[in-house]
Amino acid sequence: MIKAIPEQPWPQVRQYIADAFIAGAQYALSHQWVSVEERLPEEGQEVLLYDVNSIRHYVIGWRRKKGDNKGMWALSNGFVEDKDITHWLPIPQLNPEKQSI
Repeated sequence: MIKAIPEQPWPQVRQYIADAFIAGAQYALSHQWVSVEERLPEEGQEVLLYDVNSIRHYVIGWRRKKGDNKGMWALSNGFVEDKDITHWLPIPQLNPEKQSI
C-alpha cells in the first residue's frame, strides 16, 4: 500500500522554488551586456568590453575621467578607438569567504 504524502510541506517547497527562480532571474537580468548607447559604466570602474573590430573582441577596460585628452576607454592591454566599443559587462565582485588558494 502506498502512503499519501502529507500536504503540509508542499506550500513551503513551492515558495522555496519560486524564491529561487526569482533570485536566479534577477541575477541573470543584472549580469547582461549593456549597450554603450543605453548607458556607460562609472568612470574608473573595470568592466569587460566588447570591441567589434578586435580579433579577440573581449578586453578588460575602464572609462577614463572626463578631461583626459585621450579616448574614452582605457584598456588593460593595448589601444581601442571609442567607436569600436559597443557593449560592456560589469565584472562581479569575488566573495573573499569562498576564495581559496
